[in-house]
Amino acid sequence: RSRTQRLRTPEVATTSNGAVVAWTRNGRVETRRVSRRTGRLSLISRLSPKGRQAFGPTFVGGTVPTVLAWQLGERDPELQIGIPRSSGAFAGTLRYPFENLIDLDVTTTRGGGLLAAYTRRRAGDGQPELMVAEQRPGSPRLVEIARMREPVAPSLPVGPSVAVTDDGRTLVAWSEASPDGRGRVVVSERPRGGEFGDPVEIAAGGQPSRVSLLPKSDGTVLAAFVTTTRPSLTSPGTLRIADVRTGAVRALTRSGERVADYTVSLDGRGAAHFGWITGGRVIVRVVDGREQRGARRTLSAPGERVRQLALAAGSNDVAAVWTTARAVRASSR
Repeated sequence: RSRTQRLRTPEVATTSNGAVVAWTRNGRVETRRVSRRTGRLSLISRLSPKGRQAFGPTFVGGTVPTVLAWQLGERDPELQIGIPRSSGAFAGTLRYPFENLIDLDVTTTRGGGLLAAYTRRRAGDGQPELMVAEQRPGSPRLVEIARMREPVAPSLPVGPSVAVTDDGRTLVAWSEASPDGRGRVVVSERPRGGEFGDPVEIAAGGQPSRVSLLPKSDGTVLAAFVTTTRPSLTSPGTLRIADVRTGAVRALTRSGERVADYTVSLDGRGAAHFGWITGGRVIVRVVDGREQRGARRTLSAPGERVRQLALAAGSNDVAAVWTTARAVRASSR
């Protein structure tokens, strides 16, 4: 089903009775429910305060109940966390200040706490450094627990991703460009109750960016990322997946296909649901629990020029939301 609304910057999570969409409108974060039966969007709540610019809403975990995170303000921003009930309504928010923030990723722990991996500009020389912070259940504070990489130009850490496995391991991944065009994805792992070990480097086959970690129920962890041969890491490129343990890398897109943006979500059966934008179209593809790649499917209508995309997979359904120049469309199955 597809419904049209004049909204922007969507993010989506699945629930037992439909999907919940978050976006920013006039600088505020709003949430709406997508009806499983009709596809209609109904307002749940407006979360961020008036008078401050909010951006980057992200559902942590991909399902509800979970947490919804967004950044508030572009200068010395704050991370704001919405705590939802199972109905999708939000019980309250927490706010964490960050200084000199560049990029941020957040995930939940099995005990109900939060982990944040982020790059910031170091005081003094302004070089990027990659940090990890933890908020334990019952505590209102985020406490820095590790510095993952000392800034060494020209291989500066970009775009961290953080994930927790079912057995309690924590993984942090990021990308590092290289002057010779052979960049790498770097992953560091912390066993439950231990410390982060030495980073493992994965040859990316180009300049990597936009890393996402995908911990599966069997203990395997995949890393998804886009590689490009151009100097700019935001340039369209090839979508690839890698097994963090073996370092084996495979392309998910066709030869010559250029991915402008992508999103990925794990379902309850160990399959990874990918969606990406290429040539203005939305393409979706599933990598099953045995890492076999399924058939490609186009979601967007012919002639539609898609700008942004969000996707979430639950135990029994998948929801996708994408924006065009004039509307946001939602589709679920």
